[in-house]
Amino acid sequence: MNEPLPQLPARIVRHGRLAAGNALGRRPCDAFVLGVPPGTRVDRAAVARLLSSLPPEFAEAFAAVALPPAADPAAGAFAALWAAANACGRPLAMAIEATGTTPGEWLVLVEEGEAARPPRDVPRELLVHLSSAVPPPVSPATRAWLAGHAQALARSTWSVLRRALTARDVGWRAGPMGKGLRVGAGIGRRDARGLVTGDTGWLAATWSEDKARCGTLLRRFGLPAARQELATTRSEAVASAGRLGFPVVVKPIGASGGNGVSVGVTMPEEVGPAFVRAAAVSRPVVVETLLPGDDHRFLVIAGAVVSVVRKEAASVQGDGVRSLAELRMAVDADPRRRGADATLMPLRCDAETEALLARAGLSWDSVPAAGRRVPLQGVANWDRGGTTREVAAVAHPDNRRAALQAARLLGLDVAGIDFLLPDIRRSWRETGGGICEVNRSPGGLIHLAADGGSDAAIEAFVGHWLGGRPPVPVLLAVGEAGADRVAEGMAARLAALGVPTGLATGTVLIAAGLPLRDPGPQDPTRIARLVDDPAVAAVVMAVPAEILDRRGLGHGRVDMAILVEGEPATQRRAEAVLARLGAAVTALPATERERFLQMAADRLADLARRAQEGARRP
Repeated sequence: MNEPLPQLPARIVRHGRLAAGNALGRRPCDAFVLGVPPGTRVDRAAVARLLSSLPPEFAEAFAAVALPPAADPAAGAFAALWAAANACGRPLAMAIEATGTTPGEWLVLVEEGEAARPPRDVPRELLVHLSSAVPPPVSPATRAWLAGHAQALARSTWSVLRRALTARDVGWRAGPMGKGLRVGAGIGRRDARGLVTGDTGWLAATWSEDKARCGTLLRRFGLPAARQELATTRSEAVASAGRLGFPVVVKPIGASGGNGVSVGVTMPEEVGPAFVRAAAVSRPVVVETLLPGDDHRFLVIAGAVVSVVRKEAASVQGDGVRSLAELRMAVDADPRRRGADATLMPLRCDAETEALLARAGLSWDSVPAAGRRVPLQGVANWDRGGTTREVAAVAHPDNRRAALQAARLLGLDVAGIDFLLPDIRRSWRETGGGICEVNRSPGGLIHLAADGGSDAAIEAFVGHWLGGRPPVPVLLAVGEAGADRVAEGMAARLAALGVPTGLATGTVLIAAGLPLRDPGPQDPTRIARLVDDPAVAAVVMAVPAEILDRRGLGHGRVDMAILVEGEPATQRRAEAVLARLGAAVTALPATERERFLQMAADRLADLARRAQEGARRP
């Protein structure tokens, strides 16, 4: 990627980013000016040839992007390619317009995507293809960059949650320290990381992570659970296995995805190597009894079982013709394991796979008989290439009740209960089996990817996370100096009504009476500081109209906006931004000004009280 590149007719003159609440919509976006010499045209056939050599979902995204008819082909081709790189199969909102200042310069806005990157990080090789009649071959580095975008989107609960929130028209932003997601504002803000919410207590999380004590607690309350012992050395692990009785499971105390887990250890001499594999992940090591049955995951959210999936270990099925190596390649070619919309992981073949094949007297050249199922992993984990099947409809009520009680005993609002059962349709009291693990941070994709599954699990989680809480109201006074006076007066009225308010003007940044360090009146992070403060029940902000146009507001939702003063054209552009944010926009009347502001304050106070009541809801 460091070789000299030809001179490009189209070039990025300057670029930056607009905060949330901008001319494009509620999401942050990349903004750049593309310089295109007059008369330049892009060879779209050349771009098509480039895309034909890239992953299919990338070419489909390019074709799906709708461009304004008036867009210059050069600007349009670049923007579509950039949007496709970000979306990898999911077209992004986009706008292209002439800057009006310099001939041949176009302003291009591209919505922040699920794998968005600043324009400078796009391989320049892609730019070359936009203006080359005979594009050079795509380098391995560029292929890897594009494939990375697709894989980053494919298997992330975070990504699925973002799409679910967008579908509900709920604004979201990155959580604390850039981790997880945050919705709402002020006292109504709600955080989540994966399927863990801010309602998950520290004690509940700690108890569930301590595998040995968790099992003891479950058994004390009459629930079926594997007997477990902790081991810090190989000899201790061998002794524990002898006391518990073979076969046993040896696993690290803190891990996920089946890493370091050995299932079905049957002899003392096998315990030592299993201990080493587990200890390489984390210590101490858990030795537990092997429960009979298939591995099931019960997803419990807010006191209800919302999904039950049977987990099946990665395997291939013989046809009497193809070798194991050929069967593996065929399984990995499944579209569900490849591309931007992949829901399954590629098969993982490692030392455990080799051991399983050797134990069965097989090699990769072996041709298994038709119908013979050959396991490639010893644990039924989705992360290791396994599959899942939704079985909630046939789960016996006793098994459901046991999973619910396990979550309640540990105090978890969201839990993944791993339940080994010989027959999900019959009670554990009849068939045996038991709970081998309680996960305080269950994955969501094993439910979405399940055969016969749906998005019900994610919808249930989003409903629990949001909790029906009314949002904290946001009011903007849009204009110049007069907007500061309106915002200050509104905040004073709300304070008199007992509403803790966040206030931002040209000279003041205060959250519920506490002065804050101010990054400056033109910085869009000011409002983010207010809406993230858990003491705030309403937000009032004075903002110049041009800030909305040039930088974005910094937040994706506004309830009310009062236009105070300003240059008409700029105010019109600000109104367009506010309309996209859902604001009720009103010009401040010259007559009965005080009565109008008091009515607005009363309305805002009413919304704030509803938000306060909702925040107190369990």
